[in-house]
Amino acid sequence: MFSKIALIIKRAKISPIQAFEEFDRSKDGNLQRQEFIQALEMLKIYDLSAQELDVLWNSFDADRSGSINYKEFARKLERYGVKNRSREETIIY
Repeated sequence: MFSKIALIIKRAKISPIQAFEEFDRSKDGNLQRQEFIQALEMLKIYDLSAQELDVLWNSFDADRSGSINYKEFARKLERYGVKNRSREETIIY
């Protein structure tokens, strides 16, 4: 599943920070579970069971805080080949 998400983001030629900002509807710097589900729907990933969704969520939410921050999001995608940040994003970040 991670590779599918990474592939979609790579094909769209967007960086993790661009994807994260789009998915973070509340603009609070964290993805809540509902925002995460909506993000998956935006990526056209609909075929997850409740158990698969839990595994995916828990894998992204490394610190078990109940939300996914940008570092957790980018770190997971980086493991699947999505470049962390562009040079300009690094300077801004």
